[in-house]
Amino acid sequence: MTDAHFRASRLDRTIYVESKSITLDEYGAPVEVWTAHGGHRAELVTETRGDSVTTSTVKESGAVSSIEEIITLRTRWIPHLSIADRLFYNDRAFEIISLSEIPRRRGWEIKARYRGITS
Repeated sequence: MTDAHFRASRLDRTIYVESKSITLDEYGAPVEVWTAHGGHRAELVTETRGDSVTTSTVKESGAVSSIEEIITLRTRWIPHLSIADRLFYNDRAFEIISLSEIPRRRGWEIKARYRGITS
């Protein structure tokens, strides 16, 4: 983690943290539900190690192809954030892969993965 100070001009992205819960549908079957917890300003990190820079990989198999995108974001401290949560960013739901606390609860460096299918 480099600069532990946040400049408002760097926090130019908006992310939403979503938490998973299980509820029952009208037939009594368990259903997974994601609940958003407000918007947070974040910085898309592009100056870290080569494997942490935004990457996209497209794999083709037959008529469909899958895409995997890994991003690293830096944001101010969000209480109760865990890898069980997910991020909603750029109209996509990203699974949190790792969380690194920026010392003294100044913020988080979040590595997240998106997996999707394109036709």
